[in-house]
Amino acid sequence: MEFFDAPTNGEWRDVAVNAMIERSDADWVWFTEQDFLIHDRYFWTVTNGVASQGARMLGVKRDERWHPCCLFVRREDVERTSRYFGPTPIDHFWSFGQELVKARVPKADLDAWLSTTYTHMAGLSRNHQIIDAWGLGWYPTAEELYHPEQLAPYLTRCLEEPALEAGWVLQARIFLGWYDWQKENE
Repeated sequence: MEFFDAPTNGEWRDVAVNAMIERSDADWVWFTEQDFLIHDRYFWTVTNGVASQGARMLGVKRDERWHPCCLFVRREDVERTSRYFGPTPIDHFWSFGQELVKARVPKADLDAWLSTTYTHMAGLSRNHQIIDAWGLGWYPTAEELYHPEQLAPYLTRCLEEPALEAGWVLQARIFLGWYDWQKENE
């Protein structure tokens, strides 16, 4: 494992992804996010099978965007693009996915086979930032959290783990109390 300081010039997602690609010599690049949780080994069996049938771009689509929560792309196809991963014009990875589609890279939407084998906790980092701010005396509205109905069971499962940082446990419990109160008062 290698740790390094990412360059600081440019849009952070674009800079960070390109820095990692430069360090890789793998035939496939797996773009993923920290909140993409695979909970079934079948995910890997099917992904490998689909790739062996000729797909060179496999991933999860959200609306018209190939989403970086899970996107496998052959390295040579990555190199056929501008390697722009930033948010302009629509969202991060939008341009990259569109370039691959225009290049007619054989693709497969993994949701057709695998939607029950993973959970994408979209907004997890942002929600944690909001929950952490509660300790500073700021309490968000329900609209500021992203899918709190998905976050609550996730935090409940996390609290079952034996070795957690005490401050995090307190913040998670505060959120869960707030969430229960919100549901009771809807």
